[in-house]
Amino acid sequence: MKKIRVPPTSVKTCRSLNNPDFYRFIQTNHPGLVPFYERLYVLVPDGGAPTDWRALMNDAQYEIHLAYGFVIAFAFVEQIDDTMGNLVWLESRIRGYGFGTYLRRRLRHTFVDVLPTYISKESASYWNKELGFDKEHEEGYSLHEYMTQLCGDLKPHFNWNALLDVN
Repeated sequence: MKKIRVPPTSVKTCRSLNNPDFYRFIQTNHPGLVPFYERLYVLVPDGGAPTDWRALMNDAQYEIHLAYGFVIAFAFVEQIDDTMGNLVWLESRIRGYGFGTYLRRRLRHTFVDVLPTYISKESASYWNKELGFDKEHEEGYSLHEYMTQLCGDLKPHFNWNALLDVN
């Protein structure tokens, strides 16, 4: 992950976002999320000069940013109870800077915690570190014990079996 000075950002829902480019992006790349579009959380630039983002974006992204504003990262979260958000989808459109992680952590202002529903083999090493299972596993915790500690009674909502193959 590259260290940078991030210009100001804010988290919004698509319900309050008027961005035809992002809607087309979802329709084209993630049609399964279209029914949930208004419930998506997005990380967007907020304040500062548009040129503050130039070094972080490719040419196409920067042109979109100038025309409509740019959705940096987005997440689909379903609330399970008063304290837990079930992270169904998380994606950064500007890769390599940790914006997806940043968005997930900012969503803790809306939910007490936001945990991934499913961890794939491809994302297991990321989630192993992000959730801290790498350190807990070294301490001797099993995945079952660790998930019980993090998720409590909500554990059946999550499938993190791919973490077993990381260690």
